[in-house]
Amino acid sequence: MKHHVKIWAAVALVTSALLASSASGQTTANFVPATGDWNTGANWSTGFVPSTFLDEVAAVGNGKTATVSNAPLDAPGAVTINNGGAVDITSSGNLTVDPTGGAAAQSGAMTINAGGMLSIASGGQLNAAAMTNNGTLTLNGPNADVNITGNLTLGAAGTLNANITSNSFTAMSAGGRATLGGQLNVNFTGAAPAPGSSWTLADAATMSGNFSSINITGSSGLQPWQTYVVETVAGGAGSQAKLAFVERLLLTVNRDTGATSISNPGGSAIPADGYIIHSNAGSLRPSSLNSLDEQGVDGDAWKEIGNQTANNIAELRPVGQSSIATGTNVALGNIFLPAIAPLGQEVDDLTFTYTDTSGAKVRGQVQYVGQKSWNNVVVVIDPATGQAVLQNQAPFGVTIEGYAVTSAAGSITPGTWTSLEEQGSSGWVEILSNSNQLGELQGVGTTTLASKQVYDLGKIFNVGGSQDLKLQILLEGESLGFNGVVVYGDLPSGNLPGDYNGNGSVDAADYTVWK
Repeated sequence: MKHHVKIWAAVALVTSALLASSASGQTTANFVPATGDWNTGANWSTGFVPSTFLDEVAAVGNGKTATVSNAPLDAPGAVTINNGGAVDITSSGNLTVDPTGGAAAQSGAMTINAGGMLSIASGGQLNAAAMTNNGTLTLNGPNADVNITGNLTLGAAGTLNANITSNSFTAMSAGGRATLGGQLNVNFTGAAPAPGSSWTLADAATMSGNFSSINITGSSGLQPWQTYVVETVAGGAGSQAKLAFVERLLLTVNRDTGATSISNPGGSAIPADGYIIHSNAGSLRPSSLNSLDEQGVDGDAWKEIGNQTANNIAELRPVGQSSIATGTNVALGNIFLPAIAPLGQEVDDLTFTYTDTSGAKVRGQVQYVGQKSWNNVVVVIDPATGQAVLQNQAPFGVTIEGYAVTSAAGSITPGTWTSLEEQGSSGWVEILSNSNQLGELQGVGTTTLASKQVYDLGKIFNVGGSQDLKLQILLEGESLGFNGVVVYGDLPSGNLPGDYNGNGSVDAADYTVWK
């Protein structure tokens, strides 16, 4: 009898210990090898595949990559992908994050922290109670399947890569709210986008937010009036986020003359009954406006709104509706006049917004034509010859005490650089000269670059090298560098010292002309 009592006491002790362990909370199972299979117990710090029934959270970080190539028998209670970590769900993989097991139920959340990566191949599947992405989430179409029973949050610091391979794309599904944010990168491979095409990225009960930026690759032939937008529309479980290829009204701005026009070069009429052109820098000239009101467009139905200023020009059709027919082009006069703004501030900053007949605001497209002039000090490089000049393209003089050109890729050719010191410019001294950097400082005094003034720098660029050169200038009286601009293209015509034959390069042919 005493033996039975001892046995039951031991069982009770073990049971009590297990319950105490469960009550104490979750256990983190860390992925151990640099690369390996999720479904191999030896690959985890606990010695077992993470299981929700043991209140375990799977953690992948520190340069580790866990591959899910099947449906693991054990589902973790939560997953955290930390900086440098990655989870790769292959086409045959199916990862479920399950909050229902164990004594201390876990969140069931898939969390991708900054620097973490989750990639899901077409045919792969992720099931979780919630998901937050502040790292990088890659979905490979057409059938990367993400099913979230609760909320889906694409954080402001995160990136969503959508690789679209056909005219269909499986949307991420959320039973709760989907919050959009961060950067969207879309790569088209195999798909043939056309105006009117759309792909559903997310389907949820409710939807909020939007991506801060959209980058598109693999879509050739995009015209200036065409763009991609993410729109929230009713449908599916309640709301859907759709990537759409659309055509917009186009504002064309001629930098050389200031001439500005509104047109519809697209394939169908576009409804619009109001517009506003805005410039933060004040680069509008309302005195030259030839408004729709003044032109009597649509039977004199358009009216100017309030006072037209250097920051805003706006008109509205208060009665009736307008539809801008395809092929329409309406000139508004020479209303673009780059503002005199602080050095470095962008003056090609016009935005164009119009309202459709439902009252919704639509962001139109803006196209600049003519020679770009930067409101800054610029190094202009001919990529075909490597020849470069330093030019002040601001509309006012800029006084400097030094400059430096850098290239992380080593694309600088110091041996053919013609420094200002070598050219005899007063006070200049070379301080840097190698494939990664070159530069000069004023040993004494300063140099004022007049507007449009050019200094020859010789051939500083390795033709065919990485176009990664950067410019910093040292302004008068400052101790920190100021970011200038590097441009690859034609050198300023007629402004290159020593270019006597006007071919944009200083060479032996110029000596023949000079003598």
